[in-house]
Amino acid sequence: MDIVAQTANSGEGQQKAEHELVGAEVSKQNDIYDAVVVAAFGGVHVNLPGTDEMLVHPFFVLCFAVCLFVAQYSSIMFLLLDQELAAPVRQWESTSDVLIYSKLLTILILQSSLFSELMGALRLTCFILNPATWTDVDRPGNEDTHAGQRCKTRIFQGLWSCPVVLILSMIAMVMKIFVCYQVIVSSVSIILVTRSVTDSIFNGLAITYIADLDETTWEIVASVCHFDDFEDFEFQVDLDASAKDYTGQPGFCCIGSCFKRQREGSERQPADPERQPEGYGALLERIVSGVLVFFVYLRQLSVIIFALDTNVLPIARDMCTYSRWLNDEGKSVGWWVGPLFKFACKTIFVLDPTEDIQLVTDPAVGGFCTMEYSRMMLSDTWAISWKYPKAMSIGVMVLTLLLVVPEISNILVKRLVTCLESYPCCFQISVAGSKESAPKELTRMEKIQMWEKQLQQVKQNNDKLANALKAKQPGSLGR
Repeated sequence: MDIVAQTANSGEGQQKAEHELVGAEVSKQNDIYDAVVVAAFGGVHVNLPGTDEMLVHPFFVLCFAVCLFVAQYSSIMFLLLDQELAAPVRQWESTSDVLIYSKLLTILILQSSLFSELMGALRLTCFILNPATWTDVDRPGNEDTHAGQRCKTRIFQGLWSCPVVLILSMIAMVMKIFVCYQVIVSSVSIILVTRSVTDSIFNGLAITYIADLDETTWEIVASVCHFDDFEDFEFQVDLDASAKDYTGQPGFCCIGSCFKRQREGSERQPADPERQPEGYGALLERIVSGVLVFFVYLRQLSVIIFALDTNVLPIARDMCTYSRWLNDEGKSVGWWVGPLFKFACKTIFVLDPTEDIQLVTDPAVGGFCTMEYSRMMLSDTWAISWKYPKAMSIGVMVLTLLLVVPEISNILVKRLVTCLESYPCCFQISVAGSKESAPKELTRMEKIQMWEKQLQQVKQNNDKLANALKAKQPGSLGR
């Protein structure tokens, strides 16, 4: 197990003073998948007896995440196979409008509860895909940052190198996004297939429980393996590493200034010395993740409307698509999809569901798959948009208010604050005496300098006391 002991010493405070760190403004969740990414940046550790602590390599956290992914994906597939896939969405003779609207309301609540998890996973994925993250953010294995200075052995630098921890982090994030997307997609059919309000609520709770297993798993793993909670961990940018120019260097480090999280060399410096001008890296991450979430939920809206219009469950179409992949009939998507899905059925699932899928879907053995259950195409989405323009317009407006407007407002507010900070006479309070009466908050560097002065003063007093005892001067001791 690649664990590195970190001991507190007198030189560490001086080393911290040389590396100024600022927050990277990246959120994470306390689950087993995000724990892999946090471990890649030195945020998961175990306390040793005394004051020592040990870093945990993300590979060992990923092993638990893979086991959870197999359990989650298998549970979703088995839950879908247990439903009446050929049942209509609405039985016109017996289904009331109250039941339909209650189903739609349950779907809306469930989709909203999974919104933050999907958005957080996509933003963290964009964060680790940003080239500047691996050169500027403080982490083990990066010699240009503070954490990378703790251990420079060849084995340590190899195990914590950028390609290794990047691959491990991407595997964890892909698994989390895939599970979250499957829950979002499958929850629509699981709720639409119900025939009572109570069943729709309980089915929604069941699928939500599967999505929340990542947090429960992390609590169990942290308790069993004695890992410390990383709730207070923060991704930090090393300003010294961020100021380094990588232009012209071969390999992964050829990055542009647009990916930087902190922008140096600005003529207008903010009034707060702790705050640095923000680069475009964080903005690009928010834009990309927001656009992806926008299209995911826009497709979900079209899938729901298409299901109500055709009276066919979305998961029934997906199961027929799986059946065609197993029979090597889905070559329109790509020749590699069928073999890949067969490999996933044999390796990822706890039990191979190939026979169950064929038994339910194959018309030769009594399955329900016909041309009516063909996959929803892009042309169907356009047709639904023209057929129900009011519903699609309302959905687009709501998604725009949730995703686009807050980002634009955030950018405008930051620009306004930056402009006001450039002119202290317009931004600071000009009341007489208020500046002297208000306590000034010390920066990180000022706190370190103050602690160093206090430590030096204590050493001088100890030296004086030792000299007085050695010379046996009671008068000096009295003074």
